[in-house]
Amino acid sequence: MSSREKILSQVKSALRTKSHEEESKITIDELLKSKINLTVKTNKNDLISQFQTEIKKVNGDSIVVKSNLEASNKINEILIEAKENQIAITDQNICTEVRLNIQKGNSNLQFIIANNLDSKERKEKISQLKTAIVQADYAVSEIAQLVFLYDNSKTSYPHFLCDFVIALVKVSNLMPNQFTLFEKIDKVKALNMVLVTGPSRTADIEKVLVLGAHGPRKLIVILIDE
Repeated sequence: MSSREKILSQVKSALRTKSHEEESKITIDELLKSKINLTVKTNKNDLISQFQTEIKKVNGDSIVVKSNLEASNKINEILIEAKENQIAITDQNICTEVRLNIQKGNSNLQFIIANNLDSKERKEKISQLKTAIVQADYAVSEIAQLVFLYDNSKTSYPHFLCDFVIALVKVSNLMPNQFTLFEKIDKVKALNMVLVTGPSRTADIEKVLVLGAHGPRKLIVILIDE
């Protein structure tokens, strides 16, 4: 190395800062994620508490239960109080278990399984029912948001056509925020996804205009903490 090259090398070394080091470079996404993670709740009880606080802000209700059986009993009480005898429901696993549990002790209830109806009949039948039981695939505690993957439910009519919706979701699928949600969720299934935050505030107007555009007037979320 010549004297000139040596001097230039020494000058460059003296001027070099951490920002020049390849290993210290952080992308915008990584920086944003690191900042968000500082405020993310990770404790299960904190997530539940946050969800319950946020759902109240959007005029929704929530109940925490310890099992699918307890969820069944709570829902049965709600349906009896509401004097409903025809209920729309999807055929997802938790919904099916809840339906069978309720039917054992309440033969007066008739469940209309949306997935068993063809497309035209499904829309006509479900739109005439006031109450639906559905299963959310995930929930976001930060904004009390429910996440429904169409590839799993195969229908969205019970979620939007009925005035009163009871949504079941496992606490193990309760995500702190949307960033963690989209890291967890299957990218292909996310292409057919519906996000719901609370009941509709304008359902009384919208239902008259466009069938299904309003969402439910009343929403109760059953958080299953197994």
